[in-house]
Amino acid sequence: SIINAGIIYDDTFVMEHKYKSLLQNLPCRHILTMVEAREMDLRKQMKRLKDADIVNYFAVGSRDTISRILDAATANDLFGRKYAWYAVSKDNEDIQCGCENASVVFLRPQPNADTRGRLNMLQRDFQLTATPEIDSAFYFDYTIRGIKAAAKMATEGKYDNFKYVRCEEFDEQDPPVRENFDLRSALKSVSVVDTWAPISWGGLFCN
Repeated sequence: SIINAGIIYDDTFVMEHKYKSLLQNLPCRHILTMVEAREMDLRKQMKRLKDADIVNYFAVGSRDTISRILDAATANDLFGRKYAWYAVSKDNEDIQCGCENASVVFLRPQPNADTRGRLNMLQRDFQLTATPEIDSAFYFDYTIRGIKAAAKMATEGKYDNFKYVRCEEFDEQDPPVRENFDLRSALKSVSVVDTWAPISWGGLFCN
């Protein structure tokens, strides 16, 4: 069981809104911290986590960020039987680091044959070459889903009495409420080929 955790992340993951929900079902003391940009500062950051008696570490970010974190961990003697290491990345390349006596559980997207075929098609036909592939494909799929959902709602007459708010009149504290305009249900109902996996619709927003 995990009694504590140090989570070091970079800007390839949006973590700010995860403070309250991350590890909420586990009685686990955890520290969530953005990775330092400079190598010396990163080594000091890892030392602070070590001094806080953190023994379970999660390096979350790009391949390069994870490699930097592991190098800083090596400098602070943070490997061995006492410590557990996990790395999570949207990149699918191997990690390169000067680690010594390190065991790391590495989680990364690995496309199957169907997914790889669709990714190749998106690159060839739509010039979708942005990385990480898992992000670019998700936003492409979701854009198509949004266009289809909007078209479906237009066909159903949902835009007939649609009231638009001018930019200068928009108030964030009092946003317009549109009755009988259920975009979420339309997004869920349209048929879209998902490159990686189906969307999990949970709570008020999709996960």
